[in-house]
Amino acid sequence: MPGTRKPIRPRWGCLIPLVVVVVVGAAFAVYLLVQRDAERDHPPAAAPDLCVVLGDLPVRLVPHDEVEAEATYTSGPDASCVHSTADGRPAGSEDYGFLRARLLRYGQIGFTSGPDRAGETFVSECAAGFTAGPSSGLPGLGDEACAAYSDEGEGGTAHGSVVARRGADLFWVDYYVHPGAAEQAGEAVAETARTLLAGVI
Repeated sequence: MPGTRKPIRPRWGCLIPLVVVVVVGAAFAVYLLVQRDAERDHPPAAAPDLCVVLGDLPVRLVPHDEVEAEATYTSGPDASCVHSTADGRPAGSEDYGFLRARLLRYGQIGFTSGPDRAGETFVSECAAGFTAGPSSGLPGLGDEACAAYSDEGEGGTAHGSVVARRGADLFWVDYYVHPGAAEQAGEAVAETARTLLAGVI
């Protein structure tokens, strides 16, 4: 009919590009926030005093034991406790030993988490082997652990080492005792590692 106007229909086609732009912009803003947080370094908590954690254990494992002050420290995420046979051991004594415990806590760097960084170091350390020989897996210690122990025969020196990872914490234990047997060294490093894992929070 003359004079009748046709109804005006919404032009949704014009709004679709605008909606797409808004959604893409919001998604990009969220991405930037996530990336900024992921790329920010997250330092680990300070390491505890490992000599306090070990308590009297080194006294039993190391003959004529004393702390090596120059090798014992707590510095940020890194800590070490070293015990060895004292220079003033009884005259004529052939008994001596050495025990070193170390903890390194890994923080996040960029997109690589602390546990991932610790895991990478764990793999390389175990692959490299120890003074006691090639390493093998040691179940029951942390998330993963490897160990090696050996001796020089009757009356000789026994060596043992353990590397254990729990989350972003990596523990090292190195030990030798004279005279000693491989099984003795293996038990010593495993007990030391268990003590560290139980005492470090």
